[in-house]
Amino acid sequence: MIDLSTIREATPAEMPTIDVSCIDEENEADTRRLGDAIVDALRTSGFFVLVGHGVRRDVIRGGFEAAREFHALALERKRQLAMGQGFVGYLMSGEYTVKTSEVNANTKADINAAFFFDRERMADDPEVTAGIPFRYTNKWPHELPLFREKCLRYFYGMEALARSLLPAIAMGLGASRNYFDEAFQSPQGTVRMSHYPVARYEANQFGIAPHTDSNFMTLLPQSDVEGLYIVNAQDEWVRAPKIRGAISVNSGDMLRRWSNDTVKSTRHFAANLSRESRYAIPYFMAPNTRYLMEAIPSCVPSGAKPKHPPLRYEEHRLWFMRSNYQNRTGETASIGREGA
Repeated sequence: MIDLSTIREATPAEMPTIDVSCIDEENEADTRRLGDAIVDALRTSGFFVLVGHGVRRDVIRGGFEAAREFHALALERKRQLAMGQGFVGYLMSGEYTVKTSEVNANTKADINAAFFFDRERMADDPEVTAGIPFRYTNKWPHELPLFREKCLRYFYGMEALARSLLPAIAMGLGASRNYFDEAFQSPQGTVRMSHYPVARYEANQFGIAPHTDSNFMTLLPQSDVEGLYIVNAQDEWVRAPKIRGAISVNSGDMLRRWSNDTVKSTRHFAANLSRESRYAIPYFMAPNTRYLMEAIPSCVPSGAKPKHPPLRYEEHRLWFMRSNYQNRTGETASIGREGA
């Protein structure tokens, strides 16, 4: 049983801080040094705190403002924007449990509500009209002035930051700096605008229960209200440090698999122990859903076989959605965890 009241703050060794403000994209040596630092953090912790990231404060502030504006809408209006096909829209509190978690027996619904949106696509987009999984138009509450603009500015600001880290991550894993270029042409990206209300948690209940992220990498601007907890190397729960203006970054299941388990996909959960609402706006980055991910050659020892079979993110995401969201997405493909 996790006793939330006794969890201490993570030390710098448990959740390192990495400053990217002085990195020159054209400087190979700087990129390699950054990559070594990132991969070392993801190998030992699975998380790090990113500072000097260059995403404008007003862009992040606009994302938090949009989250508060949406969750202040009347429940009936939010229900009109309920999640359907494509994993976009509103998910009411209590409608989600991380059933696929391999790190905790999650038996109770999470206490948070969320609004999801992806890359903006028009109704006549060829991939939308072709019915490709996870290619749908977003659902916007048009009565909120500038809401869509704030959301998309935030989405593309975070996407640009995430993509700027890819050359360093590739080099840190021993690959060429452009190794991920093809995979992240038209990448999959999702923002989850979550509201964690003031709550009294029952035993084994959380804002979001213990899990690992199913995507490639997650970027989470730090909220004014603490609430992120991770597992350290000693298998102890620690609280993420609060560093104003920083972004918490963690590797997900796809980067772990792709790197042949070189880096971690670390267990974490969220809970709001404060006396005020907590809002979170994580950006979930993943490759193009149809790209076939095979183990990075430099991560596979000579003469050994990769630990995981090749996988398209589309296959994994369909499995994840069907398992955890009670078929709310409308996706009906029957695909297992390994894409078999």
